[in-house]
Amino acid sequence: MKKLFLTLAVIAMFINTKAQKNVVLRINHFLGATPFAFNLKATNNLNNEFNATRLEYYISNIIINHDSGQHTTIPNLYVLVDAGSNTDIDLGNFNITAIEGITFSIGVDSPNNNADPSLWPANHALSPKSPSMHWGWQSGYRFVAMEGVAGVGMISTYEIHALGNMNYFTTTVTKTAIEYKGKWVIAIDADYTKAIKDIDVTQNLISHGEDAEAQKLLFNFRDNVFKPGTILTGIKEANNSIDVSVWPNPSNGSFMVKVPSINAFNKIIITDITGKVILTKTDINSSSTQTISIKNNGIYFMQVYNDDYMLGVKKLVVN
Repeated sequence: MKKLFLTLAVIAMFINTKAQKNVVLRINHFLGATPFAFNLKATNNLNNEFNATRLEYYISNIIINHDSGQHTTIPNLYVLVDAGSNTDIDLGNFNITAIEGITFSIGVDSPNNNADPSLWPANHALSPKSPSMHWGWQSGYRFVAMEGVAGVGMISTYEIHALGNMNYFTTTVTKTAIEYKGKWVIAIDADYTKAIKDIDVTQNLISHGEDAEAQKLLFNFRDNVFKPGTILTGIKEANNSIDVSVWPNPSNGSFMVKVPSINAFNKIIITDITGKVILTKTDINSSSTQTISIKNNGIYFMQVYNDDYMLGVKKLVVN
């Protein structure tokens, strides 16, 4: 009997391990509809022309929302996000069936916000950085550091360093995860033109602290910057997709898709820019050329699968 119980326990442990899957939070960086780049000119809602020469911010207090109302907190995870680099945040392995969204805060929670940064290991997000992300023990970390030039002729500088325990806000993005290369990926888009919504950056603005424009910047990060994203939008690896031909592109809504090896692909999924699935095509069998029709104008993403394994993504534009 003991052997039976032991066998059943081992089987249960094996099943539970097999059910676990790695979860990744992917942040795609944008200026409006254009992938983010330093020194790239953009415009905010006040028609201020600006660019960014520095854009860093902390993410913490990450919570995975899943399986009809369950919430799993990722403890002790702090990430220093650099908008100039691809951002994939490994959240760990979990026994999750369906992911409904992600909750997180911009900044560092108290009391860690007011602790000694030198106590952290050198490779930790909260250790001393250059340029510095720490304002001092009493004030804590810069939650967001955004700098650049702006205005007519791009001759005005701006610096917004936002901080303060009172501004440690939480935001939630409702987003269904996509299985990609054997893991769950929660993709969200960050539009940094909306970080300076209603902020005039054309008059040599310097705002360092926890109020005025610095606080408004954090309000915008909470309310306006993040939205549901597509899995590979803005990520360099999208350029390395499999060799699938799509024509015409842009089109009036009708696309021809040629798959080079029919045995390797058996499913196509089309999503809009929010990640919502608008078309699934599985009848890929006798012909290597497929017809895809999309009714409404906009930008879409065609994901090519072999069973549940995503092989690549193509951007589609309907005019």
